[in-house]
Amino acid sequence: MASTLARELARVRTETGVARAFGNRGGVPTILFSKDEAADQDNDAVFAVGCNGLAGLVRLDRAFAPFFEDLFSAALKATDRMLMTKKENDELSRKVEEFLIRLSPHLQQHAAPKALEWLIRRF
Repeated sequence: MASTLARELARVRTETGVARAFGNRGGVPTILFSKDEAADQDNDAVFAVGCNGLAGLVRLDRAFAPFFEDLFSAALKATDRMLMTKKENDELSRKVEEFLIRLSPHLQQHAAPKALEWLIRRF
């Protein structure tokens, strides 16, 4: 019985991780896309949109530049928070919070929702 449960949990974790890693939103609307458009956006497309948004924010305020490494790096495209340690999750949460605080005065800028789209999709 325990082995059946373990196999089932492993399957669910794998499927969930695969869905997240590939940006599968299952047709859920986002801040930029309708539910149908969101379903068609893979992780790479949303990453490109987010990086474009961050680049626009950096043009407004150079203090956003470190976030290219912290939250908008290609390595984070495959990050699954469920597989991270508590310490890693806490550090990622701290970086997201820092970004959101810095972003708040710029929310009316065209670039802001693009950057948010990536953060919402990935984290």
